Amino acid sequence: MMPLLWLLLLADTATPIAPGQAVYRPRATVSQRPGPDGTRQAVQADFYSLELAAPEPLRISLQTAGRHGVVVKALEQVDAAGQPRTVGLVGPARPLAQHFVAGRYLLVVATDPPSSGGYLLSVARPPQPAGELQVLPTPAGQPLGVFGRWQLGHPVRGEVCWRPPLLLSRDARGGWLDDLPSKLALRLPQAPGELQRVALSPDGWSCLTVTPQGAVALSLPDLTPFLKIGAPGGVRDACFAGRHQRVAVLPREGNLFIGSPVAGDLAHLAGSAGAQRLFAGGDGLATLTADTVTLFDAADRTLVGSHAATADEVVVSPITPALVLLQPTATRLLEVGAQCVEQELPAARAAAWSVHGDLALAGQTAVLWRREQEIVALQPAVTAAAVTFDPAGRQLAAVTAAGEVTIWDLPEVEAPDGPAATPLNDSRRAYAEGLRLYQEKQYAAAWEQFAASRKLLAAAGAGAEVRQFTCLALFRMSLTSYVLEAWERSLAEAEELLTAVRVLPAGEFRSYNLAMALYRRADALWELQRRAEAKEGYQQALDAGLSGPAADDAKQKVAGP
Repeated sequence: MMPLLWLLLLADTATPIAPGQAVYRPRATVSQRPGPDGTRQAVQADFYSLELAAPEPLRISLQTAGRHGVVVKALEQVDAAGQPRTVGLVGPARPLAQHFVAGRYLLVVATDPPSSGGYLLSVARPPQPAGELQVLPTPAGQPLGVFGRWQLGHPVRGEVCWRPPLLLSRDARGGWLDDLPSKLALRLPQAPGELQRVALSPDGWSCLTVTPQGAVALSLPDLTPFLKIGAPGGVRDACFAGRHQRVAVLPREGNLFIGSPVAGDLAHLAGSAGAQRLFAGGDGLATLTADTVTLFDAADRTLVGSHAATADEVVVSPITPALVLLQPTATRLLEVGAQCVEQELPAARAAAWSVHGDLALAGQTAVLWRREQEIVALQPAVTAAAVTFDPAGRQLAAVTAAGEVTIWDLPEVEAPDGPAATPLNDSRRAYAEGLRLYQEKQYAAAWEQFAASRKLLAAAGAGAEVRQFTCLALFRMSLTSYVLEAWERSLAEAEELLTAVRVLPAGEFRSYNLAMALYRRADALWELQRRAEAKEGYQQALDAGLSGPAADDAKQKVAGP
């Protein structure tokens, strides 16, 4: 079989993609395909067919957590050797933007095995700028370096998101995407209805627009849609929910649910009906009623804890079960656990967490930056309406209601002089790094970080926060060992988790971790072929209140052979 015929055959079975469309996949497909010599071969790739009825300029771009690349072939054009012409190659930082002639094209998204990260592929038409912004003078000699200052061509209402070089915001007329270096502003596509929220995905690949009709996920920077999600009775709120481009939707009727671009990836969170607002940070999801804030784990689809509280806005930490509650006259830090702990913070209009645990507050006269327990008022003084960190936590952006933007470069997060000096803070950093590596499917490296976090906690005393954080580290260690098929180690870590949980005071945090510890122990026993013990453990976990997909799995194994 000649290469041209082989490619034509692939094109006939490929997934169609059109200009103005994006597609997300959690991993490239491993499949058997006919090779050029006629035999079937295993490949790790996805194939997309693009047909153009007329010439037009297009931009093909790729975001990836793995080692993906895109080969674009023109099926109706040949090179000097008589083979289908390669139009271009696309990589994570190498889009293909050019004028395409009419005809059929094959887009091959391939990876070098064993890459298992996801990717977001976009085919976009050129954007139409809707305005410009101005560069403002940058003051020199500030204690914390100012990256730059700009004046947007529109006011800002509500939240902002900073993903260099793009600033995402909204005003009374809709959403905006401002490219600061190019000084161009783009309008966000919007469904009918008032724009209630804009959000940035944790990986920075996409953004979300939310109206009463539902939520739409758009690739960045091309603003091509790849997910539309809503509810029959309308939507109160929506936001990103952890990794894999998942979106949490709070419907007007019924429980909160989490969906994604992946077919069948849908889960409802019991006990969330009646909430009015929804907030997210990392894998944390918080719902807000008139008098209660409730925190869920989006990864496990389980309840972390509830607390009687009133707030206008809630800001969820991406690395620990902690919330910032904003009111007009007070700002509080709430650590959610068996015994919720509150701490007063300076009054603020808005707040934001970084992936390292830094906190930014839009204070009354200046932006406040908090790292560990130290709070610094940043210069120049800015009366900000919104603050945000970039996805890597290296920069802090503040925006006034009139659209004046100031961005600071932050110092690198450094380890303390010795582990014994601030063991809990150092443990938090190791845990956060473990989560990042786990999300990127670097499981062995993730386990090392979780284990380091656990080891550091041994020198942190025996306070309530240390006991709770110990449970988090042990749970992640056991889970990661299970993924690595280190069954004996996973079992030992689950046993240690059970011991740690049983000394916790009664409450939702203890109940949840007890059920999950029993489930982790049963999973390890199951893989070790100790099925009778495993079934008993699954039943114990169910009796302890195990919920969500874990409960479904446990019930199936208890009832099975």
